[in-house]
Amino acid sequence: MRVTPLANPPYGLQYSYSSILRGDIGLPKKYIPALLLFILSLAATIYFFQLENGYIKNMHIVQGEIVGFGGKSGIKESSSQGGLKTSTFTHTQAIANFSKDGSIYRVEGRAAGFPRWQLQQKIEIYYSLENPKKSRINRFDELYFYTLLSGVLPLYIFLAFMFRFGVNALRKRPLFSDLI
Repeated sequence: MRVTPLANPPYGLQYSYSSILRGDIGLPKKYIPALLLFILSLAATIYFFQLENGYIKNMHIVQGEIVGFGGKSGIKESSSQGGLKTSTFTHTQAIANFSKDGSIYRVEGRAAGFPRWQLQQKIEIYYSLENPKKSRINRFDELYFYTLLSGVLPLYIFLAFMFRFGVNALRKRPLFSDLI
């Protein structure tokens, strides 16, 4: 294996970019599953973005109003009064109504709703002309819920790799010196 060392390696790298591109330096086998997981979750994020973006592409916007809260997610809040502890479960997903052509339709939020929704808050809702029951609340976390969920994993893997790179750079060691 032929390796071309650099005189002053930047940020802990001891190999030239050309030696990496030629294949003289490889990724340790230990990191291949993480790399595959990163690529697959990045592909899922792109897929969900295109799917959710295409869903609202031909929809129209109408004004609606928050009429309640429900759904599967929520926040457990605890308080104590006079030495007694009480717990309540607060739902955070919005339930909104909108009217179109004399009919009232209901839309339920998909995301947890941070910042919190307020009752009787006026909001914009995307709806389909052909089927107004197909609708979404016009807020980024509601429109791109699955994109945000699937984007967390590649972000976490990237940040973990950058942390490891930074630690090795501070120690002035090559990135994979403990694995090679």
